[in-house]
Amino acid sequence: MKRNLFLFSGILALSLSAQAQELKEDYMKWPDSQKLGEYVSQWTPGTPLFEDENFYISRVKPKARFRNANTQINEDLTEETDKKLVFWVPVGTASGGNTNARPNGKFDSEVFSMWSYVTHYGNWTSPQGWVPGGFADVAHKNGVGVSGVASIPWGGLGKDWENSLNNMSKTADIRTKVAEFLHYHGVDGLGYNSEFNTSNTTMVANVRSLNEEVHKYLTEKGNPVAENFWYDGTNDNGQLTFDQGLGNHNKATFGDGEHIRTSLFSNYNWWGRPLGTFNQNTINTYAPGRSLLDVYAGFNMQGGDPSTWTLLEDYDVSIGLW
Repeated sequence: MKRNLFLFSGILALSLSAQAQELKEDYMKWPDSQKLGEYVSQWTPGTPLFEDENFYISRVKPKARFRNANTQINEDLTEETDKKLVFWVPVGTASGGNTNARPNGKFDSEVFSMWSYVTHYGNWTSPQGWVPGGFADVAHKNGVGVSGVASIPWGGLGKDWENSLNNMSKTADIRTKVAEFLHYHGVDGLGYNSEFNTSNTTMVANVRSLNEEVHKYLTEKGNPVAENFWYDGTNDNGQLTFDQGLGNHNKATFGDGEHIRTSLFSNYNWWGRPLGTFNQNTINTYAPGRSLLDVYAGFNMQGGDPSTWTLLEDYDVSIGLW
């Protein structure tokens, strides 16, 4: 009896110790998603921007994605034909003191076991330009890219987000410094919940130039998983054009082989369009030099038409999960 009581006491002590290490709400501050341009303007490499910045710096260089054809079920798949998969979802819960992969005493807030199936983790609840460093470290070890997201709400682009996008893209110097900032912090691209209308076409064009600069800079620095993600709602002219595939309306946003800007995350009704828009002829026409695998068919993990999964077998596009 004494032995059992002693064992129970030890287990209880370990449990209380683990709970004591749990990250408490507001203990560690998140950067502001709308202030990426301001952070970049104020940033000097090696000089902390704020007290908790070290928790948002990755120390592991991104590795190339590991492939072993001998273990594939489908032996015909190659790197050129195997679909990519972006996991564009929150890490943990979206509210209520969410730790979001930052150092914590709760095991289930720090562990993700699906790296072998994911090529990019677009952390939906991480701010634009920031990702927890420990999370990025593990992703990089597994050849997976990571990025936060500009969580722009649907509809008209408010002044707050217009100013935010403008501040991080308005000059060539700031665009280059954004790319340097992402590389320094170990963030592998930019993500946009781009489902807005705006008449500010100059700002939209500047954001396109920013995305090109980011991809070019990260790639030249040897990053094999660099990728920007553009939700395919807002078109080249700053207007909403969902479910139209690749065409004249978004070819500048997507870019071509010499000017790679974004990967397109299609809306969940992509399958409602003639699927002929997702073929190599379309790529050759509107984006020569790009790959069909840089177009992602969107799937809502919370619902939607499950039969659309079967369509993927016939089309060489990648998979985007939300």
